[in-house]
Amino acid sequence: MTIYDTYDRIEIEITSNCNARCSGCSRTLNGETNPQLTVADLTVEDFIARVPAEALHKKSIEFCGVFGDAIMHKNLIPIIEYINSTKPLRVSIDTNGGVQKPEFWKKLAQLGVKVTFSVDGHRETNHLYRVNTNFDIILRNMKAYADGGGWGNWEYIAFDHNEHEIEAARLEAERLNFDFNVRRNSRNTHEGYKSVAKVKENGKVVKKEIEIKQTSKEYQHSQVKETEFELNDEAVQKLVDIKCLYYHDRKLYLGFDGRLWPCCYFGDLYNGQGNPQIIGKDANKYEFLSFEKIRKLDKKYGVGWNSILNYSWEEILGHEYYNKVLPGTFNSNGSNFSTDDVVPKCALKCRKGGSIREVERQFFTKPEENVYEKDYIFDKNMYDK
Repeated sequence: MTIYDTYDRIEIEITSNCNARCSGCSRTLNGETNPQLTVADLTVEDFIARVPAEALHKKSIEFCGVFGDAIMHKNLIPIIEYINSTKPLRVSIDTNGGVQKPEFWKKLAQLGVKVTFSVDGHRETNHLYRVNTNFDIILRNMKAYADGGGWGNWEYIAFDHNEHEIEAARLEAERLNFDFNVRRNSRNTHEGYKSVAKVKENGKVVKKEIEIKQTSKEYQHSQVKETEFELNDEAVQKLVDIKCLYYHDRKLYLGFDGRLWPCCYFGDLYNGQGNPQIIGKDANKYEFLSFEKIRKLDKKYGVGWNSILNYSWEEILGHEYYNKVLPGTFNSNGSNFSTDDVVPKCALKCRKGGSIREVERQFFTKPEENVYEKDYIFDKNMYDK
């Protein structure tokens, strides 16, 4: 067994650049990109040189991320061509679909890339949350991808302001021969975001503050209240049921800065969400504590200790942190458990055997019956169509 046998899936954030300014995103502050966020790409040269074929072979490669949209990377096609040469299990992209020419989207289809278009509305409302996107351009790109033979999925987060367009979006997806899912997401159970969007008023385009929230129980999971967890010192010391995305669900996260993390939550904390320079006074005690604990790894092991630009995959995934420290934080009854090493974010997202995290991965399939799919479980055959 090698270190490449420790995971089946890898989420890649190839860039922190994005065309959109979604109000619920870690990159957005007061309607604009937070100036403290590092906007950078993992270059095609570094990707090919530092991501060996063994790291990709027979793996599910998922271009998604925390801050950026993969389609903003100027060399995404060559990167995917390299990945395909390693014979991965599949390659997929989650995107807002709002940039690039139709030829780009046809090429993605020809390369066999599965695309999830995150479009939260139809022509009237999508831009209210997906700020700076243009629905007509998105629809043009969807059609180009479909015409190229691609299999697409339209993923729709329901908010109060866009519920009335769900049926129009569903019909549009049918015309494209796309799957369509209304997703229950942490974005629409939040108490509310303020989105700064461009809207037409009295024949003029003006910037307007829009409240982004979801109040309808019809589009909220029955377990949503269980995601509202009051974290405290006592709770941290009684962790007995953490299900780690890497250690248990066999999924890695590669950030735009070349760092390998056990999950996107760690990448988010390191570069944005838990960073006081990014969110300042909005951070709560345990977000700060999570951020500080992850940043302390640099002090303990050296800056860049988990960067593929500095070390091999064998060195990183064979590191003490991945083999001893991290697994020692999952169960407070374990012999290697150390409160000092626990990252509170793990309790917030991955307690109860991961069931809280999975609530956010469930899709609303039949609105009239309030039925949800089972917890998301990776199935190597689920995308074969």
